[in-house]
Amino acid sequence: MKIGGTIISSIQMTQFINLVVEKYTSPGEVISLTSQRMGFNFPSTRMDYNSDVIFPLNYCDRAPNFYIFDEMDIKVQLHQLAMQRSYFNPRSHYLFISTSFLPSQLRLITFHNILNSIFIDVSSGNISTYSPPKENGNMGDELKVIGQCQNDISSLLNIYPVLVLHKQAEIIIAFHETYVYSKCLLCKNPGIEIEIIQLLTRYLQIKSKFIPINEAFLEYPSEVTYDIKIGTIIMHDFSVYDQSITYVSDNLKFFVPVSQKIPKWRLVLSVFDMQAWCAFIFTLIGITLIWSFFCFTKIRPNSKVIFSSTLNFISVFFRGRTGKCRASQLSLEILYFSIIFLSFTMYIFFNTRLTFILYGIVFENRISNPVDIASNELFIGSSTNSVQHLLERIPGLENYSSKYYINCFNTDECIKLFKNNKNLTLFFPYRQIRHYITEYLTEDDRNEVIRELEQSYFTAFIVACFRKGHPLYHLFNTYLRYLVESGIIAKIVDKYSEPIVEELKLEHIQKLNYQHMIAPFSLLIVGSSLGLFIFLLEVKKFI
Repeated sequence: MKIGGTIISSIQMTQFINLVVEKYTSPGEVISLTSQRMGFNFPSTRMDYNSDVIFPLNYCDRAPNFYIFDEMDIKVQLHQLAMQRSYFNPRSHYLFISTSFLPSQLRLITFHNILNSIFIDVSSGNISTYSPPKENGNMGDELKVIGQCQNDISSLLNIYPVLVLHKQAEIIIAFHETYVYSKCLLCKNPGIEIEIIQLLTRYLQIKSKFIPINEAFLEYPSEVTYDIKIGTIIMHDFSVYDQSITYVSDNLKFFVPVSQKIPKWRLVLSVFDMQAWCAFIFTLIGITLIWSFFCFTKIRPNSKVIFSSTLNFISVFFRGRTGKCRASQLSLEILYFSIIFLSFTMYIFFNTRLTFILYGIVFENRISNPVDIASNELFIGSSTNSVQHLLERIPGLENYSSKYYINCFNTDECIKLFKNNKNLTLFFPYRQIRHYITEYLTEDDRNEVIRELEQSYFTAFIVACFRKGHPLYHLFNTYLRYLVESGIIAKIVDKYSEPIVEELKLEHIQKLNYQHMIAPFSLLIVGSSLGLFIFLLEVKKFI
């Protein structure tokens, strides 16, 4: 967080305030913010306090017991405060936040006759006091360290243990195994949710037993009792549970294929797929029928002519003349190649939209929202059926998931399908996919790049579900809120938030535009026009 002009972590600030509250404050005393630019998003009291103790200065009707100063405004704030006699009390405690403390700042404190001052050095984490001695008119500039603020999870404060529970009591926690959140109980990194609950129960000195379940939030067998269930909540009815506060959330996003370089041999072979050969055969049949009709206009058709005419075109192509249907070899070759070229070009452009030749270009620039997914008729894959109902609420995908939704049951299967099917997009929690890619895919698999769409469409809220009326419900909520607001849970989440695999950068690939199509379409128009012109001349000659 940023306190005025000084950057300080939430954990450090929470420890600093809690130490001051514990050692120096009495019930009813308040801490005042001296700058309007100061903002706090952490709990300012210990858990055994029932009311806040930090307020802006203009909220106070008298001189507060504690002041908080930022190093960027110490001089100005002290002078302004000294001018307001009703708010200035030299005998109060003054809390200074800084990266380093200069002798000039210490002399300024002595100038205003401030007797009690507490400093936090955000670079070292030291909490110090300063009592200016006067020796022969000279002022000292030494600080006495009275505490330390660590910027990691291990510096969790002295959370008081729960003494009301029996020492041998054990709570049962049911969890659903999912990547990132609760992936493995015995692993070094068990997952965000399991690690948070383990941390909480350890500092509360509560014995816990974790039991995996097959499906998230399915009712456990009646003969087995449990106290807490943890898992990912997206869209369910949990009226039978007492839900804790949301301690982690994740955004559901679309993940789509990105461009990749296609070798030239694959580019050539991709043209001659099954559909292309079917188009070629039907085109050849069509040309043969046209040639047969051309012959029928010259001679009277009979069974022998019909049989011979079906093979006449191939013979003409090699011999240049046959039977009574004579034509120049050049005109026939032009007609042949122009029609073949026309059929292949129309097949590529209209049936596949050039995606199997210019696949990376099309998907890199066009798939940017759900409307593009629907217009390209891409399938949407996820690992839970509840996501299918959410897709119906996204603009552009109404009634789309009923036909194009794939349930791949788990993240591993979804990634495999994504690698093998370029017409598939994924709709998953962002942190879950990112963690899976970085931790579980090999270096070769990471070359199968994946790109996320910027917009998030839903939020998955992570909570703990308690049995109705469970005695630990309110206690867990209190300490979960402490861990969230102090930044400790954020530290745990960061450990599982490695950067996603970098996308493949193809600088030589440009966005498809009309300039790329000038050459092929010019050839198409010229060839088709020339072939049609010669064909009409031949028809006119023989009719």
